Amino acid sequence: MLAKLWDTVKGKGNPMFWPEADRALLATGLLIFCNLFFAFFLVLGSFLPGLSEFSSMPDFRTLFLYATGSALFWTGFGGWVKTRFCARDPNATLPGILLIYIACFSLMVFAYFNGVHSFTSGALLTVFLAFAFVLFQTNHVLIVMLLAWLQLTVITLGVTFGWWPDAPLFADRPALRALSPVWALVQVAIGFSATVLMLLFIRQLVGALRESERQVRALSRIDPLTGLWNRGYLDELTMRGIHNAIRNRRPVSMLVVDLDHFKKINDEHGHSLGDQALIAAAHAVQASVREVDYVARFGGEEFVVLLPDCDTPEAKQVAERCREAVAHLEIVGEKGQVPLTASIGIATAWPPFINADDLFRRADSSLYQAKEGGRNRVVAGTDAPGSADRGVR
Repeated sequence: MLAKLWDTVKGKGNPMFWPEADRALLATGLLIFCNLFFAFFLVLGSFLPGLSEFSSMPDFRTLFLYATGSALFWTGFGGWVKTRFCARDPNATLPGILLIYIACFSLMVFAYFNGVHSFTSGALLTVFLAFAFVLFQTNHVLIVMLLAWLQLTVITLGVTFGWWPDAPLFADRPALRALSPVWALVQVAIGFSATVLMLLFIRQLVGALRESERQVRALSRIDPLTGLWNRGYLDELTMRGIHNAIRNRRPVSMLVVDLDHFKKINDEHGHSLGDQALIAAAHAVQASVREVDYVARFGGEEFVVLLPDCDTPEAKQVAERCREAVAHLEIVGEKGQVPLTASIGIATAWPPFINADDLFRRADSSLYQAKEGGRNRVVAGTDAPGSADRGVR
């Protein structure tokens, strides 16, 4: 998280595109900082000469305790998000939803003590909602905005009719500040309208930016020919799968799938038919694995399949399904049907010692053995020899 935040500061990242749970954790950290900063300011202010002449010291201490308690609460909330969601379910929306609702209530408490009509209270509310629009689901932010303005309306009317004091933090406040119910409602209506227009505009911009970024990210991750994940995104998927395997203490397996004699197909039937065969093989492999598995085109006629929570016997079953699916493909060219088969190497690793490079090296070594053994077969091994010679295809 700190590394991501530092990248953002340097302009190399954007929290808008982090997983949902990471965004909630970032917002939690900012709330902790704001509450601690406010508590520090209250402590510092208590030592200023003559503070008691224009501030209510009991309310001063109450607000300090509230800020400190809020910081502790958000610290616990952040720990819960990190342990429960960031590692296990990074795209969960629950942390962000809870955060904006709770933070909105907390902000209303500060607004009451400071005065709901103050510029600071209005600025904090506006900035909070704008920040929430950028990071979280806009539908929930709109609901929070309505709830915030409802709370402000209630507080304003309460101050107007003398049900409770206005800005109790300040002892020298003018009595009710010459408020009237009509004036209070007009102020709320104007502020509400202006804020809605501004935030809806921000929402439109953010929505367009997110959609554009989503399309760009999708294109950057997908192999344009086969529609599978590309080699660049494979590294990220592998690291994610290994991280989950270590955390859950479960195995992870990798298949390296290579189409046999593919160069001969291109030479004898042309690259157009070769592309058709490659696409058909990619679809066959994709259809033969589980929904939780990742299939990527590694390069040329080679695919890599990452199998989370899968030991060697289970990986062999998946690999055999892939091999049979490719062997049963009907690729027909001008010279008749083109036979297509695949050789598959398997490697499995168990936590805590899982290394991405070593996992691929061992799967690739098993693939080399499958090629040497006659092709169109599956080979699994844990201590297979190195694959320095990759010339056999």
